[in-house]
Amino acid sequence: MATAIVDTGRSGVLDGVVHLAAPGDESTLTPEVRALRRLCLIHAKPYLITAASAVEWIEAERIICGLPPRPLTGSRHRFAHQAIALIAHDAWKPCMVEFVVRHFALLSSFSRRICTGTTGCRLNDLARQQGWSRDEAWATCYESGPMGGDVQIADLVLSGQCQQVIFFHDVRVNHPHEADMLLLERAIAASTAEVVYFSGAAVAYRWAEAAEREVGDRL
Repeated sequence: MATAIVDTGRSGVLDGVVHLAAPGDESTLTPEVRALRRLCLIHAKPYLITAASAVEWIEAERIICGLPPRPLTGSRHRFAHQAIALIAHDAWKPCMVEFVVRHFALLSSFSRRICTGTTGCRLNDLARQQGWSRDEAWATCYESGPMGGDVQIADLVLSGQCQQVIFFHDVRVNHPHEADMLLLERAIAASTAEVVYFSGAAVAYRWAEAAEREVGDRL
């Protein structure tokens, strides 16, 4: 499967992976699975670990291909009632800033934006430049990742206070708080029907493009 992710030919190529695992399933920690996930990030392909993410991604692909959106069901795209977490490793923070600039109206339509410390400070500065009120923080800042921010966001996910997570991973370096990152992803996986999770900038941009096409008249 990993070979099919990196295959540049059309025969047998994979455009993404949906990997749904039960909470605590140790198979998600095997070197093979970790390599597969890393290759998906490197090659800008989705690696989806929740059922909600898979549903959202399929709908995004339908919209981008020009098919009419399906009628909204449940809480999909009721952004005014949802919180979104925006997380980026150091090397990807500039890209996160660019992502927010490009999709500021969409992300502002969420009821709440949640960030780890440094990323949140940058995005709050950006929001003020975009005309956001100086009396109200655009993003709620928790601790930085190494200081426990990922764990704090995991708690919000498990308590139903965060419905979407976008995480720009840097897979080129080791992270001293990798255990915290793993805890966050396990919390997300345990909320498989409720939480949409996109890791990687390319996947997030594609989702945002589709979401804007569908709800653009309400932004």
